[in-house]
Amino acid sequence: MRVEDCTVSVERRSLQACVDLAIVFVRDSAEAMFRLWLLCAVPACVLVWVLSSWLTDMLIPSILIFLFFSAVFNALLAAAIGPRVFGEELSVRGAIRAFRRRFWAWLLLTSLVRFFQFLSGFCFVLP
Repeated sequence: MRVEDCTVSVERRSLQACVDLAIVFVRDSAEAMFRLWLLCAVPACVLVWVLSSWLTDMLIPSILIFLFFSAVFNALLAAAIGPRVFGEELSVRGAIRAFRRRFWAWLLLTSLVRFFQFLSGFCFVLP
């Protein structure tokens, strides 16, 4: 990947142009993005379903499970979109490979962000 091979021009865009660019991007790579989504959504739903068949109080554990899998999906999506900017095809395998290389840094940063989200959540409960 070289910067000279970049397929997206860096320029100021209006909201309409950003939405238009996003729609074109999703149209071109919807299948791979759907596979990435299934890779995270199916295990999360199955895990919540299995746990809820054994436990009755599942609100907090379900929220935590979906928070974890949404963070994994976001990381996989970012790992897949990065090479796409340089003209490569969106690849689920490539995204998983890139995610594995940066797993520990991702885990540290995600834990830090989720911790501060947890703390800031108390601002809504106890102003």
